[in-house]
Amino acid sequence: MALSNSRTPPSLQLLLLLFHLLAIQIPLASPLSFNYSGTDLNFPNMIYQGDAFFDGDIVQLTKVQAHANLRRSSGRMVYPEPVTIYDEASVINFTSCFSFFIYGFKKVVSADGLAFFLSSYPSEIPELSCGGTLGLFTSPDGIITYPSTVVAVEFDTFFNPQYNDISANHIGIDVHTINSTVQLDLNTSLSRNTTFNACVDYKATTKNLSVFLTNASDPTRNWSLSHVVDLRKVLPAKVAIGFTAATGKASKETDVFSFGIVILEIACGRKPTEVEGKDDKMNLVEWVWELYGNGKCLAAADRRLGMEFDEEQMVYLMVVGLWCAHPDRDQRPSMRQAINVLKFDTPLPALPHNMPVAMFHSPPRNAPAPSSNSDSCPIISNTTMYGR
Repeated sequence: MALSNSRTPPSLQLLLLLFHLLAIQIPLASPLSFNYSGTDLNFPNMIYQGDAFFDGDIVQLTKVQAHANLRRSSGRMVYPEPVTIYDEASVINFTSCFSFFIYGFKKVVSADGLAFFLSSYPSEIPELSCGGTLGLFTSPDGIITYPSTVVAVEFDTFFNPQYNDISANHIGIDVHTINSTVQLDLNTSLSRNTTFNACVDYKATTKNLSVFLTNASDPTRNWSLSHVVDLRKVLPAKVAIGFTAATGKASKETDVFSFGIVILEIACGRKPTEVEGKDDKMNLVEWVWELYGNGKCLAAADRRLGMEFDEEQMVYLMVVGLWCAHPDRDQRPSMRQAINVLKFDTPLPALPHNMPVAMFHSPPRNAPAPSSNSDSCPIISNTTMYGR
């Protein structure tokens, strides 16, 4: 998901996930251990949901080339029985090791990835969960997600800034939300038909959940990530264990949103998750919108530029970035509309001075413009901007 500044919206039709081996060991008073490969992965040893299926040799979690349309594909492979991970006396240790490769159909950008998960039992694919939520969490608009009783380790292949992704190819640990608690940039592509070996491990004594990933053809290339989490506090005693995967939602709204985030990153020289201001949880869009509402959006410009830039162009970048990242997807422009404004072919939109919530209806375009200060969004000829 490392996107160039001029990235064209990808054809999000490209996930093919293949599992060669599944091995899970869970010591309890009555230990459970299974090691499946080949035909052992077939039903009834494993349950397949959505687009996932076993082809007689390997597990495929999403649609394949044989399907005319690979969009909005998601699938799960789930162990059929509930697994007890703790009781009154103890919490389990567990290890799950597996191999996979993701075929990106030779595309530069592929979406969206796969995850190993533990969830409440029984486990079903949530509605509206394809794309960046990896078939784990419901996302009605591709931006907002609903929490769920899930702990997952994700192997992500697409940069979704709305979920605070740090890069296109990363691993992350998710607890009740697709916004990973911890992430690690892999600095390599997961979707170039390369086999990876992964082991997910949990130590009850330290409450440490970890993942170790290696390139099967070059074990010296390896990555690890860990997070302390008490499974007693985030999961029920009996859980479902499985794997899930999904392709991106090929929609105008999410492509434009990502475009807006990239614009703001360029203009501000900041990542979407970097914060500044009175609210520690303020993200990039919130921060820029607050400055815009106060008539000071130029204060958000990349400090490394030393204020040596065309102020009019910077204002256009800021406002178009906010427009594209509007919380209400119905208020976002088309890609053509955004580009036309950046080319100065059409005037800037009138945005509200307070960042709206979803389904907010922006004011008319002939609303009054804000006053101009030394570091404000200046009044531009042939342009009206909504201010205080």
